[in-house]
Amino acid sequence: MSGITPGQSAEMRGALHYAKLVHLLLTTGASIPEMVEETGFHEHTIHRYVKAMRHMPMEKRGMKLLRVIAYLPDSRGYRTIRVYKLEIGHDVKSPRMTDAQKSRAYRERKKRFAGSAISVFEQSGMSRNDLHHSSNAATVSTFR
Repeated sequence: MSGITPGQSAEMRGALHYAKLVHLLLTTGASIPEMVEETGFHEHTIHRYVKAMRHMPMEKRGMKLLRVIAYLPDSRGYRTIRVYKLEIGHDVKSPRMTDAQKSRAYRERKKRFAGSAISVFEQSGMSRNDLHHSSNAATVSTFR
């Protein structure tokens, strides 16, 4: 941890972490996971700070003190992770897929996963009829 020594008070450590957060947001901008990693604050604390800065009243309607400057892809490839920067302005529009893009992605997923799922029956070598009869026999013998 740079700049923090073991003898410092908790208040001083908090102030230094907050200064790191403000510096990060002023210079390059960051997503919430990046803010957590850089400052050492807990994720809930970062969310509270972000919420407070985003709801700060501005003179012009729709303007934000902490604005969204980009969207990064998450683990599934959807652009949902917001990148924030400390500057007055409007948020960048959230990327949206057109209906044609959604249909194309659906067809690609369907094609990619077609035939990859093996049914329970294929794994066990039984048919649905065999399974039905064996479960009835077990039920009947249980209640006799």
